[in-house]
Amino acid sequence: MPFTKTCFILFLLVSAIYLWLISGLPVPLLAHAAHDDQLYLIGAVNILSGNWLGDYSDLTLLKEPFYSVWLAFNFMLGTPILFAQGVLYVVAGAVFIKSIAPYVRQQGIRLFLYIFYLFNPMIYTMNQTRMVREGLFVPLTVLIVSMTLIWFNRRNQRWTARIYLAIGLGLVLLCFWITRMEGIWILPIFPFILIVLIWTQCREKGFSWTLLKREAGLALLPIVIVYTGLHLVAGINYLKYGVYDVVELKQLEFKSAYGALSRVKHSGERFIGIPREAREKVYEVSPAFRELEPYLEGLSGQSWAREGCTTNKINPCDGKIRSTHFVFALRNAVSLAGHYRSAPEARKYYARLAEEINTACDKKLLECHAPRSTLAPVFHWKYVGETVDKMWDAIQFLFSLQDISVTYGSSTGNFALTEFFAEIIHSQIYLNQSQLLIRGKIISNVQAIKTVYIADPSNPEGRFTIETREIKGSDAQNLQSSASKIRFDLQTNCVTNKCQMIILGENGEIARIPFSELMKGYESHGLKIEINYVIKNEHLNSAGKYKTPFIIQMLKTIGELYRIGIPFLAWPALLLFFICLGRAVATRSFNELLMINCILLTAISCRLLLLSYCTVTSFPGLVTRFVAPVYPLFLLFCGLCLIDGGSQIWGIYKKTKN
Repeated sequence: MPFTKTCFILFLLVSAIYLWLISGLPVPLLAHAAHDDQLYLIGAVNILSGNWLGDYSDLTLLKEPFYSVWLAFNFMLGTPILFAQGVLYVVAGAVFIKSIAPYVRQQGIRLFLYIFYLFNPMIYTMNQTRMVREGLFVPLTVLIVSMTLIWFNRRNQRWTARIYLAIGLGLVLLCFWITRMEGIWILPIFPFILIVLIWTQCREKGFSWTLLKREAGLALLPIVIVYTGLHLVAGINYLKYGVYDVVELKQLEFKSAYGALSRVKHSGERFIGIPREAREKVYEVSPAFRELEPYLEGLSGQSWAREGCTTNKINPCDGKIRSTHFVFALRNAVSLAGHYRSAPEARKYYARLAEEINTACDKKLLECHAPRSTLAPVFHWKYVGETVDKMWDAIQFLFSLQDISVTYGSSTGNFALTEFFAEIIHSQIYLNQSQLLIRGKIISNVQAIKTVYIADPSNPEGRFTIETREIKGSDAQNLQSSASKIRFDLQTNCVTNKCQMIILGENGEIARIPFSELMKGYESHGLKIEINYVIKNEHLNSAGKYKTPFIIQMLKTIGELYRIGIPFLAWPALLLFFICLGRAVATRSFNELLMINCILLTAISCRLLLLSYCTVTSFPGLVTRFVAPVYPLFLLFCGLCLIDGGSQIWGIYKKTKN
């Protein structure tokens, strides 16, 4: 039953309010994140310039390309990125509400369920508004589930009318598949809905081979579209880079090399699939891997070890490269060794590496597990029980809406890059707190200047320089003769008088100057600093000083209401689901709402199971960013369980009363 005019106006009004709120948030842009925000934005810039994903490096084919395509498409539309992603989320929700309309006829209930879905706080929490794939992955997830339900609803229409739906589902599934690499978790809903559809058709019309062939043929169409689309992307990569792969993490040679490394037996430590102990064994038997030793055991490896410690909150850092980061450490080491000059060369190197290690295993030069070609850790049966136990933590994490963070964000990266990326996404970005932009010149007669940076004496571990840019050329030549002379632009988020400018020369520190002295200009002992200007940028521009705090406070309040209220709704909803399921099994009478809830629960369970296994074996998977795709499904599941359970209880009450 379609909405009446009044309900439709309310539907549009609520959607408009949501879009106004979500698009009013500045974007926390981590422009320094070479494997995330920066990677997707640079990909978008290259696509816009007609250069596909850009010149080849170890990062080019690291991740699926669709988010970069989406950013490029949005740039051409000229809309703020959070608004565009908000529109997609609104559309996905509207399609879902349309899919349940035949079974939830009360318009007010459908509208309330839509509002409940729409203001899901995990959509606008801090990590979800970054320029990472989850902003697109979440609405695509809802859209896939919604279109699958409409597929079921239209089971009695002519097959020619359902072809368009099959094509649309195939295209959305293709976009989903080339957004993140773990799209497999959504697949179990398809055989489920297909079995239910055929069973329902047979019950309504009787079994026939014609029916079976028709449904199988229609179900095959989305598969063909996804298969064709993947080969199209692989073909583009082949023409551009010389390898027929969508993403290199799924490349046979890379998986074989990683699998060969991980099959080498070692004393064993959770979350460290390829420890130094195993690497040292491989260095002795593999010339290819020995090329990487200076990098994996040097500064590059140490850097990735620190990243792993930060992710896993290990302090002090133990210096071990964890499984989450070893993939990147390996690729970075291969790049430093000079094997990423071209994609075919990188593939050839990984094939050689896999062959050398596997040959050493076959010759018993290394003690190894069975041959493997995968990025997954070596399986142990104990992981099964631990994953089941971890599922309880996953359920609690989901039900409690942990990690809601609607607050002022920050951006990182140099000023020029963040400003450039802000133009690409047509959005206001958070500045990294307040910032100072300082322009001036330094003349040193003591020694040549090597580095200039800002430091906070109360935090000796941190440097607070965001960007330092030397300006040479004719301006520098006009300065008087000296050991070193530079003009500089310096950007920093250290803005108090306790901050200091540190000037380092080739022979050590030249000077350490407090801001209180620096701003007036400085001259002493053969060193002269002239300040041309100092500009202070607040973390919000003038246009956002009033609007943004209001929006953040509104969304923060909504998020807190969800966090408090959801547990009181979710547990009764889950109980009602199992009561309805038990009653349906006992009476052999299954209604459509129960079927929809089974599909939603299947998708939720598959995602949580995958993340629980990852948490047990590889990395902390139970975080908002990874759980995000199931939150809208979870809210819809809770709402529909309460509707279905309440309807059945009311029906039983009416019967007993009569």
